[in-house]
Amino acid sequence: MLSLDAALSRLAPFGPEYGPSLSSHVPMVLEVLDRVGRLDAAEGYLELWTRRLRPLAPHSDPELDTYPAALERARSQIARLGPRGALGEAMPGLASGMLGAAFHGLIRVSHAARAIGRVDSPERREELARALAYAEVRASAPPVVYVRPSSGGAPRTFSEELARVMASPGAASPRKGLITPDLEARLGGGDLLRAACETLEISGDPRVAEGDLRRAALSLYLGTSHDPSADFVLLHGVTAVDAVAALVPFAGPATPHLLSAMATALTALRIAYVPDVRPVAYVPERLDVDLVRAAIASGDDHAIKLAGACVEGHAHAPDLPWGRALAKALRQ
Repeated sequence: MLSLDAALSRLAPFGPEYGPSLSSHVPMVLEVLDRVGRLDAAEGYLELWTRRLRPLAPHSDPELDTYPAALERARSQIARLGPRGALGEAMPGLASGMLGAAFHGLIRVSHAARAIGRVDSPERREELARALAYAEVRASAPPVVYVRPSSGGAPRTFSEELARVMASPGAASPRKGLITPDLEARLGGGDLLRAACETLEISGDPRVAEGDLRRAALSLYLGTSHDPSADFVLLHGVTAVDAVAALVPFAGPATPHLLSAMATALTALRIAYVPDVRPVAYVPERLDVDLVRAAIASGDDHAIKLAGACVEGHAHAPDLPWGRALAKALRQ
C-alpha cells in the first residue's frame, strides 16, 4: 500500500489544475484517505486521476503565469520559518482571497496543514508550498465589507440571522460556468453583500464561531434543493468551513479575520444561490461508517472530501446532521 508521502511524490510533474481551469483535488483526496485510514484506495484513485492532470504549463494559461515564482516563495518561507510560521505569515492573504478558485486554494492549504501536522516530511512540505502558491495566484479580490466579529456580549447567532438575508433576484437561476466567476456575476456590484454584512456578526470566540459556521454551511446545503448546480456550490461551503476550522490553530492574530472572512463568504453564497432557507431539524445522529465507505468507493473527489469534512465535523459537533449532508452528496 502506498504511503501518503509516496502518493504525493507521484504528483510532482503536474500543475495545480486540469481541464478548463479546474482545481486538482488529488492531493486533498489523498490526505483524506490517509486521515480516515483508507490509503488502500489511493493507488486506484491516482491511476484514474493522473491521466486527467496536466504538467504545469503557465504560459498556456496566463492566470497561472505567476505560479512558479509563488511556489519558490512558498518553499523559501517554509524553509525559513517552518510550516507553522509559513502558514501564519500567509493567513491574512489566504483569508481575504478565499473565494478564489471556488475555495480550493484555502481547502488545499488546510489539507496540506493537516497532513504536515501528523508527520513533517519533505513531501508534505512540498505539498504545503504548492498549496500556498496556488492559493496566492488564485486569490479573489477581498470583499469591501466583512461580517463583524462580536466585540462582547451575546451576539446574534450568525447561522440563524443568515437565513433572513435577502437573496439576489437571480438566486434561483442555474449556475453558468466556473463557480467563482458565476458567484461574482450574481453578486453584481456587491450592494446586497455589503448591506447584509453590515447587519451580521460572528462570535469573537473561535470555538463558538467555528460551530456557528459549521451550522450555517450545513443549513445552506441541506436547506435548499431548487437546483443541483446550486447544491454543488453550497457543498463547497461545507468543505471550506471545515478548512477554516483546520487552519484556526495556525492563524494566530489573523484568527478573527479568518472567521469573519468565512462568514462573509457564506453570506455571499446565501445571497447568490439560495432563494430561501428551509429550517433544518438538528437532532443527534451518528455518522454512518457505510456512508464514508460509499463516498470513498465512488471515486468522486467532492464526495470523498466532504466525507473527510463530515468525519471531522462529527467529532467536534456531533449534534449536526453530517450523515444527511454526506447522503445528499452521494445522491447528486
